[in-house]
Amino acid sequence: MFEFLKDMFGVPRPVKVVAFEDPEIVLESDSPLDLGLVGVLAEIEGVKIKAQIQVVEVGLECSRAFWIAPQEVLPLLIEVFTPCEKRRAHRFPRKLRVRSTKLENFQGNTLDLSQTGMRLEGRGNFTPGELITITFELDDIQETKITTLVEISWVGPAERKGWIAMGLHYKNLNMMEQTKMFSLYCSFLESLH
Repeated sequence: MFEFLKDMFGVPRPVKVVAFEDPEIVLESDSPLDLGLVGVLAEIEGVKIKAQIQVVEVGLECSRAFWIAPQEVLPLLIEVFTPCEKRRAHRFPRKLRVRSTKLENFQGNTLDLSQTGMRLEGRGNFTPGELITITFELDDIQETKITTLVEISWVGPAERKGWIAMGLHYKNLNMMEQTKMFSLYCSFLESLH
């Protein structure tokens, strides 16, 4: 009864995406979903994104659906659920402040970090493939400040109203001129184990 009311008033249903078998997602939910178009708050490996899905199969433990919107999140699903990507760069949950002239109020915060990039929450207008410069401080003893060029891999609406979540891929952090910064960054990630 309450789930029906939530659907009527546009409250997204919380679900957890556990697999992506292109073109379908496999998800878990606290209560069974209805077949058809459903508004959800999808958790994808710690990132919560408001989305619309087309439920095509409902099971006791898992359901299957097509991801309808936002389409910009498909690269995240591929990134998270492709086995070789997970082996290449372990992610570390960490909330750090990130500054950029492209971010509304010039700042956002990380959701997690890896050697190849980060996931970020903030406000602003961004498109996949766009290059931006960011600055972030590690919360280490030296308060290391890193400025680097990143490419936006994917973008989607975040849990907080008006905020977006996005995947950023470092473009020059491991380049020759940044070797010392990259080394400090890798040491910081190792300390998070």
